[in-house]
Amino acid sequence: MNIVFLHEGITQSLVPLLTLIEHHPDCVVGCILMRNQRVNKEPAPEWFGDIFSSNDTALALLDGVKEGKVAGSMSAFLVIREPNSFLQLSVLAAINCFNFNSSGEGGEGGKKLLEVLTKQNIRTSLSKAKLPLCEAKFPFFSYSSKSFSEKNELIKAVFEEEFGILAKQWLPESWGLESVSYY
Repeated sequence: MNIVFLHEGITQSLVPLLTLIEHHPDCVVGCILMRNQRVNKEPAPEWFGDIFSSNDTALALLDGVKEGKVAGSMSAFLVIREPNSFLQLSVLAAINCFNFNSSGEGGEGGKKLLEVLTKQNIRTSLSKAKLPLCEAKFPFFSYSSKSFSEKNELIKAVFEEEFGILAKQWLPESWGLESVSYY
């Protein structure tokens, strides 16, 4: 699985995700949304509680955003299936580049992402896992003190664990096949 890390911390990193979802939803396996963990390890916003187990995560999040509910820095992993292939997967990773109503451009980016995910009926998961990012003012023992490749490996490990859980459901659905049980 190829993971393409888009420019971190820039809302414009959402543009490739938005474009692909809008124009080729048939190639999208799903989207995993993750909060970015800061040094103070803030808990998930209370309004996320019911959404973690929602059947329509993107719509539930979008409803919350429209109500003015807030969530800080977020990341998105868009899992893409190559056309005419069952298992050739790629991932576009937009790290630390949007939020829900906590800043102007980042908030607009988060809302737009939820709108296109909902419009195209893309499988979406709000992960309980958090990416290990850190404030620049705490450079010791932090994500920010690691090399570029070490950062990407940390992010990749968190993503792969999360996708491993979702793959058993998402892959057969993206193939348009009913799952076959082993028992």
